[in-house]
Order: sequence, then structure tokens, then C-alpha cells
Amino acid sequence: MDRIAVVSFDEPEFEPSYGGTDAEGASIFAWLFFTGRCRLSPTALRLLNHNIFKGSLRLGAALYYSALSLVAPKENIFEFLRREEVPATFFAIFELLDDPDSCDLYLPLFRRILADGHELALHGYRHGPLTEDDLRKSLALALERLGATLTTYSSPFGDDRVETLRLLEAHRFLGMRVWDRSFLNRDSPVQRIAYDYSLSGLTSRDDPVVVLNLHSRDFYPWGFSKVKRAIRSLRRRGYRFTTFRTLCKSLETGVEAGSPG
Repeated sequence: MDRIAVVSFDEPEFEPSYGGTDAEGASIFAWLFFTGRCRLSPTALRLLNHNIFKGSLRLGAALYYSALSLVAPKENIFEFLRREEVPATFFAIFELLDDPDSCDLYLPLFRRILADGHELALHGYRHGPLTEDDLRKSLALALERLGATLTTYSSPFGDDRVETLRLLEAHRFLGMRVWDRSFLNRDSPVQRIAYDYSLSGLTSRDDPVVVLNLHSRDFYPWGFSKVKRAIRSLRRRGYRFTTFRTLCKSLETGVEAGSPG
């Protein structure tokens, strides 16, 4: 197999999924990540909840980007991926399409993911353990609102569970991106691929398959240049980019990712 790289995002996510974590309030940067514009909201003040110094810096960055984007939008993720010719996988929270208050905001982003040729995958209905009901709701929303079929999954907070794997098997999912490496040894028709790569370690990695796990906060407020360098480094070292679904399918069929068929 050639060297293959998958760029995947645990996005879009719900703001409440960040509650109680160091990322609380970071939906400001998620909006910037998708649209190039900083959408300030009352949740911005929650950036201060965990570390006043770091939170103040991030809040200052949010105010700066908000003012700047009124004049000239920043580069968003879709523009970046198109320029770099990188197909990506977006593991999304599907309650965003089921809540009237969020659907109008996020539905265009889901549509843009598909329109730009990226993979739309499942990160859960809510940002928590997957249930049968939540899985069925997510599949129905993807089909009804987007005409899309979900075939791959990643666990919120890397909370891999055997029960989740069995659910994915029952619904004929193709692959699962896992954090817990013990899942790689389990007997299952669902392809499992680990994602323990950090941006800082990519320049020294030489594995045949690299799967990145990124969030909007890896790009903004101050990480975009680091992500760009990591992706360009992979390309210089001969890695070809594909989606997580295509990679899983190639492992299942024995056809190289990106090859015809």
C-alpha cells in the first residue's frame, strides 16, 4: 500500500459538548473555522472559565478576529482544503440538524462539506455514548436533510466502547476511527483505524497510514500555520490524501485508497 494520509475533523460539534472542558466557549473559533467570520455570542465569556490568563488571550483573539472579519474574512477550512487539494472527513454531531435553533445555522455547513467532495461521517447524535435510538436518528437526519448515507464513526472524547462497535456492525458501518488500540484486535467486520497522531510528531512519522484528528481550535486562534506545515510535510514525503471511508473500503477490498474501483 502507498503512504496514505487522512485529515479528519471532529466537527461540527455542539457548544454544550465543550461544557466543563478547557475548550468551553470555543464555538467562536468553530464558526471562524467554517466561515472565515467570527460569530461572537454570550458563550464567548466562557473562555475565561478555566484559566483567566489563557482565556483572556483567547477572548482577545476572538474580538480581534471578529473585528477583522468585518473587513475581510479569514481563510476558512473549505478554502484551505480546496487549495491544498485535500479530501477530508468531517465527523459531525447530528443533533445540530434536529434542533430548530441550530439547524438553520449548521445545515449550510453540512451541505458545503458534501458539495466540496468531502466525507460526512458520524460523531454521534449527541456528544456522548452512542445508543440505538441516537444512531437511527442520525442516519435518518443525514438521509432526509442531506441525501447522505453515513458509513464511518468516531467516538466523542475518544470514548470507544464495545457496545458502540456492535451497534455499528448491526447497521453495516464500514469503519470506526478509534483511540483505544485494544479495539484493533477485536474480531469485527467494521474496519478500525487508530488516530494517535499529533501535529508536532508528523514530521518524524513514517507509517504507511496516518490519520489526523483535528478540531477547529487546532486552527484558530493560533494554530492554522502549524496545520498547514504538517499537511504539506506529509505531501512532500509522498503521502496521498483520501477520506476515512475510502481508506476503510480499500482495507476491506484490498484495493489501494484512491485507486479506480
